[in-house]
Amino acid sequence: MGRYREVAALLRFLQLEPESDDLRSRLIVQKVVYIAQSCFGIDLGYKFKWYSRGPYSRALGREFGKVVKSLKEGLEVTDVAPSVVHLQDFLRELWRVAGRVDKSEALEIAASLIMLCRDIYPPVKDPVSELMRRKSFLKRDVVESIWGVVKRFGCCSQEGAC
Repeated sequence: MGRYREVAALLRFLQLEPESDDLRSRLIVQKVVYIAQSCFGIDLGYKFKWYSRGPYSRALGREFGKVVKSLKEGLEVTDVAPSVVHLQDFLRELWRVAGRVDKSEALEIAASLIMLCRDIYPPVKDPVSELMRRKSFLKRDVVESIWGVVKRFGCCSQEGAC
């Protein structure tokens, strides 16, 4: 089981607090937690599997309401680990290169690329092409730009894919 209060604190620090209980807000929470855990080593206790919109944690989905409630109760962030600051830098760069793309879509692309190069078996040799195969509606130039950020921040642990 995850640690929803830590998720709430992370979201508050990153200034990504859910505005409502809609798909966009849930996507942002899911993808930020996945990226935090898989790329930046921030253990929040959630397990993820591939679903239609990329990495998804059922446990985190069930705890979304608790995350929101913790944020509304005035949760304070007092101590921030260097890995969280590194995640914040990653997100800033992601927003910069994704420019015209909604934050939830940029996070979905980034998290999907990371999962494809780290957590899928058999290993994927070309995460960009594989993501384009799975989600042909995406724009290749956007996916390639986001892939550049994923690689620059060392989020891909698979030799062949990087």
